[in-house]
Amino acid sequence: MHGDKDPVVPYDGGDTYAGTGRTARFLSAPENAAYWAARNGCEGEPAVERLPDANTGDHFGVIRSTWSCPDSAPVVLYTIEGGGHTWPGRHNWYPAFIVGPVAPEPDASEIIWDFLSRFRREGL
Repeated sequence: MHGDKDPVVPYDGGDTYAGTGRTARFLSAPENAAYWAARNGCEGEPAVERLPDANTGDHFGVIRSTWSCPDSAPVVLYTIEGGGHTWPGRHNWYPAFIVGPVAPEPDASEIIWDFLSRFRREGL
């Protein structure tokens, strides 16, 4: 899940501030997801779907990209259009001038729980 207006870890990748006199280089969010898709044995290009917007008047949108993967290793990228380096659907404690805007939805906690709760770790 990545906001396309993230000023901390840029959605399109590249260099970003990493402390005094230091920068860090990041892959773009789509490149990162494609890396994991290839590593996990997924096939082809992702299916891309614009999710319905339940908000009225907000400038946020959500695009879900889903790769065709083995059941044990799915890869899904949620692009939060207009979202910053924040947790969608929850209150943000950091100033927007540092982390960017907060999308009121989707609820990142629900999406992540739905995704992760399908898996069980052996031996627990």
